Amino acid sequence: MMENLRLALAWDGEYALALAGAEDGGLARALNNVGYVALLRGDQDNAESLFLRAIETDPAFNTIAARNFSYLRSLRESKGALRPR
Repeated sequence: MMENLRLALAWDGEYALALAGAEDGGLARALNNVGYVALLRGDQDNAESLFLRAIETDPAFNTIAARNFSYLRSLRESKGALRPR
């Protein structure tokens, strides 16, 4: 139930509120999930910050957050390649 509320708040752009109450054991997962919602909303700067915090928070969670961070970087690179010069 709490995870659904967290995601709903993230969809509204309320990232800090979405992360409120996330405990150490689940903080990396919450950071990653909220970051992914930020990415889907097109808020790439906040998504990047949240993914990096997830990676730093829990080394065991690095694989998932790092994969999402890598996806974000590839989106940025492909977007840059499409810009007219």
